[in-house]
Amino acid sequence: MLIRFSVKNLFSFNEATEFNLFPNKTQRLPHHKVKINDDISVLRFGAIYGANGIGKSNLIKGIGFLQEMIKIGNLVPLLDTQKFRLYAGNEKEPISWGIEFFYQNKIYYYTISVSENIILYEGLFEGVGENEKLIFERIFEDNKQKITFFEKYTQNPKNKMFVELLEEKLVEKNQILLSFLSEKFEDEEDFFNIINAYKWIRYKMTLVSTQMKMNGMPQLLDKNKDFKKFCDSFFHSLDIGIQKIYIDKIILNKNDKEHQNFINKCDENGGFVCFEDGCIKKENNKYIFKRLFTEHLDNKNEIKRFFYKDESDGTQRLFDFVPLFYDLLREECTILVDEIERSIHPLLIKKLIEKIALAKNIKGQLIFTTHETHLLDQNILRPDEIWLVEKDQYQATKLSPLSDYNIHNTANIENGYLQGRYSGVPFLGNLKDLNW
Repeated sequence: MLIRFSVKNLFSFNEATEFNLFPNKTQRLPHHKVKINDDISVLRFGAIYGANGIGKSNLIKGIGFLQEMIKIGNLVPLLDTQKFRLYAGNEKEPISWGIEFFYQNKIYYYTISVSENIILYEGLFEGVGENEKLIFERIFEDNKQKITFFEKYTQNPKNKMFVELLEEKLVEKNQILLSFLSEKFEDEEDFFNIINAYKWIRYKMTLVSTQMKMNGMPQLLDKNKDFKKFCDSFFHSLDIGIQKIYIDKIILNKNDKEHQNFINKCDENGGFVCFEDGCIKKENNKYIFKRLFTEHLDNKNEIKRFFYKDESDGTQRLFDFVPLFYDLLREECTILVDEIERSIHPLLIKKLIEKIALAKNIKGQLIFTTHETHLLDQNILRPDEIWLVEKDQYQATKLSPLSDYNIHNTANIENGYLQGRYSGVPFLGNLKDLNW
């Protein structure tokens, strides 16, 4: 589970800005609060509200940038061009990230600061407060990098030599040490915590942008019968006309020139390639094209099949969400969605989030940005799960939880939000200047 995330000098974030999932004392929706040790509990939901152009999506993008760097093992190209540009001197200041999370019964904190394609600082720690322990730390000063591991590791002379080799030869100044050690030394027992942290950041967080598509659905529906059953039940319950999902399968002919192009693409991608509504999977030396169709009933109660692309944008967006909802109920994962209500009717998205929020068997964690005020309901989300975004006098993004306000448990927070009682709403006064 994600505990907290901070970012500095990136996109619309100027000073270090933190988003966290710490609960307050409210007693509402107690199953949303998960106790991870004797002192710390974490929330399962986070909803981020704010006006257009205020920086909501930048929080998700900031986490995405960090995850992408961990994935590729290097700094993202042209990263310095993404610094906050509306404060003089920031071009010389580093971009910094910090992320704290709970995985495999341990709390980890990973932080990194970069500038001019150089990693100035990188550190990984386990535990909190007095129990915090250094796993590794890397500092770049005077054109040299210094790497420090936990004390027990460097007591071994061979390990000490290895650290010196890391500093001088093995790790470039733009190379992520967390990724390098996890990928090159994944069987090293001493790096257990490093590999744990790497796995969580890279694999246990799923980020869904407004343009992202969940590729591979036909393969997933074909191979996972439980998911297929969940998907059929999900769409049928929405009453949008879809009765079931159908997967059509065709074995490609290697002698057909048109088929051969698809077969070549499949081989180039390791035996699996995705398209908008289909995929090709090599199975038992056969190339199988699997395509997704939706089934509707006509006026004679007969089944008619529709291509996925013939469904509305909103329905296609729901297809993107089905695997996420399935995972939330069954897996310990963290899912972050930008503009969760995009192309979906307000009452429908409210019902979907309400269904997930009230499910006491949920295992995952859902964080999303939204404008949809119907979700500002204390029967769906706790006040400490709602975050408000606004900009300061320098146009820098600021975050604050709704629980900073004195919210009575009977208050209608949707009305209060729309009336501007809190923050995170657009300032509309200047529209008068248009003189329409």
